[in-house]
Amino acid sequence: MLFLLSGCFEQLPDQEVASIHKETSRTPSDPSGTMGEAKVGTAAQSDTTRLQPEQATVNFEEILASHTRLRQIMEQVIKDPVYLTSSLRAEFTLLLGRIGPFASEEALQNFKDSMSGVLTIYKQYFYEDALASLKSGESVKSGSRADYEKHLIDLGGLDEGRIKDNDRIIARIAAKLPIPYNEEGGIVIDEAILLVLLANQIKSNQRLEALFEESLLKLKEQSSSETDSSSTQDTQEDAPGSSPTPAGLSEPTEASPASTILPTPTPAPTSTPTPEPTAQPTNKPSFQQQSGTFGLGSSAEEVEEIMGKPDTIRNYKYVGDDWKYGQSSVRFDKDFKVNGYINADNDLKVWIGNKTVNAAPFYKGASRQQVLDVMGTPDAVYDYKSDGSSWSYGDSKVDFNTNGQVKGWINSDDNLRFTNNP
Repeated sequence: MLFLLSGCFEQLPDQEVASIHKETSRTPSDPSGTMGEAKVGTAAQSDTTRLQPEQATVNFEEILASHTRLRQIMEQVIKDPVYLTSSLRAEFTLLLGRIGPFASEEALQNFKDSMSGVLTIYKQYFYEDALASLKSGESVKSGSRADYEKHLIDLGGLDEGRIKDNDRIIARIAAKLPIPYNEEGGIVIDEAILLVLLANQIKSNQRLEALFEESLLKLKEQSSSETDSSSTQDTQEDAPGSSPTPAGLSEPTEASPASTILPTPTPAPTSTPTPEPTAQPTNKPSFQQQSGTFGLGSSAEEVEEIMGKPDTIRNYKYVGDDWKYGQSSVRFDKDFKVNGYINADNDLKVWIGNKTVNAAPFYKGASRQQVLDVMGTPDAVYDYKSDGSSWSYGDSKVDFNTNGQVKGWINSDDNLRFTNNP
């Protein structure tokens, strides 16, 4: 059988990918639409200049060539977990440097979404909805997928025809009807297949995100090095005996050396004993801290005091830092406050809430505090900013919208306590 379970739909040959939508017509320029699939190069290719930061000294041909090569690398990184080599990483960083810097975090995210969003975030939403549809027997479209579809349409990376195709596939999955994949027949997508698809997709997304973060860090280091070099040269030129500083220009200031892994400290408030957490209203998550633990909103100083110095630190220009403790990590926002973590080694001293005895199951629309009451502190917290957040309990997860209300869940480990009829 040509359908590869280990690679799922993204590793099907092109002719098989095209035949998955056998009953729907595809335009010659867009032959690859399957289960959220799209060639990376289809995303916003016609909108290159709008997504570009202003770079008057870079010609259009060079920018377009950089975009094309970046898409090629990203497509292979998504498909192949061992594709990346040190030379390819260096090439990716060089190409990203030609296109950047980006004016804001939003501009960077739009660039990533336009280049690879259909193959990463959108596919994950699709598989999650497909799993929910299979379990309910009815076609499900989450708010996350609907919102992201609108976002991709705005970026030029998705069209209404592809969306309708994907909705039809989900309807067939919900009805347990076969999905055509070649001239001989099709396959009925069951829960086991969807769980593998979803797990592989999450890993692919993580690989690509790590590549971006690594490259942005290197570019930041290069920029800092160039700035330091320029400052040194300016200082030498303004030394005694050299020409005075021209009018209107500031005298160069000496850069202060970094003496700590933490940001420049601010006066610390008077230390007071941390009270034991008290019961909170179910619609207002407190995220209080127990003594000897950190939680969401904790400062970098508090994390270092509780966990010690991290093994490694990744500094990101457009998002906060990521501190590694073994395989576990703590993530910070730009104000150096904890906004997420992954307790992979189960060694993080993190706490945001305990289970409450006889707590009712959570449901769609429930608050984060209600989830804490029934499930306790999650194993991982992911902050997706404008797209809400996600809490993991083992391989299961609960998704929240930006208002902190449950918008969906994936019960992969069959360990979530929820109800569809609150």
